[in-house]
Amino acid sequence: MDAESTDSLVAKFVEDLKINNGNYYDLKPLFKDQLRQIEGCLQEMVSAREQIAVALKETKLSASKIASSAEISRAHIDNNKDILKRYIDLRIEQIENDDTFSLSNIKKKQEHYDEIKQWLKRTQKHLLENEVLESKITQLEHLNKSLQKELDDNYIKVNKLEVIIEKLNHKLRKSSENSTNIVSLR
Repeated sequence: MDAESTDSLVAKFVEDLKINNGNYYDLKPLFKDQLRQIEGCLQEMVSAREQIAVALKETKLSASKIASSAEISRAHIDNNKDILKRYIDLRIEQIENDDTFSLSNIKKKQEHYDEIKQWLKRTQKHLLENEVLESKITQLEHLNKSLQKELDDNYIKVNKLEVIIEKLNHKLRKSSENSTNIVSLR
């Protein structure tokens, strides 16, 4: 990468990363040089990583690729399952178990991460459902209190009415003593 394109790339990252308030051109020349050197190293490492990723894909272990690379026909390997095919399969298994690049470890970590993510989603859903239920419970408790108060008020009214009825019955009895044709309210 030439100096001019490295310079503009560094300027973009300085702006994106908000280093020096995103202003690359106000930096001291020493810092600019050092940032260009750092970016050059980073670009080389990124390029190396990309090449490794391509090489990993190209060297994925399979019986077909091994047969092709060894210039032995796949049919010949398949016809000699006890020796050639078995050797290839066992060696592939052995090499993959060695896990040179910790790929299975990464895969296990990804699976663990996915499990945790799913558990978190279920927990969030459960918490949301609990909040909804708690809200409904609170509403029902308020309704229950309101209905209980209404019921208590009605008991008081009934008691007052019974007292009034009793008084009226008492008056009726007194007046029935005075007159024999009056009927009781109860």
